[in-house]
Amino acid sequence: MPLDYLLSLLRDDSKSQELRIDVAKAAAPYLHARLASIEAKHDITDALADLLKAVDGKTRGLPQGG
Repeated sequence: MPLDYLLSLLRDDSKSQELRIDVAKAAAPYLHARLASIEAKHDITDALADLLKAVDGKTRGLPQGG
């Protein structure tokens, strides 16, 4: 398999460091998924206020004291 061949080159200490780095770059996408970035679009301010009101209808925040 091609990936097995790349990994064998990568692990071969007799190969040049430059070659092994290039092989590592070529093999990486097959071994490690690339993470995708996403944009979060959340306004938690209103959701938190709604949640606090739902608790007892008059809550404005967390209780003080302890």
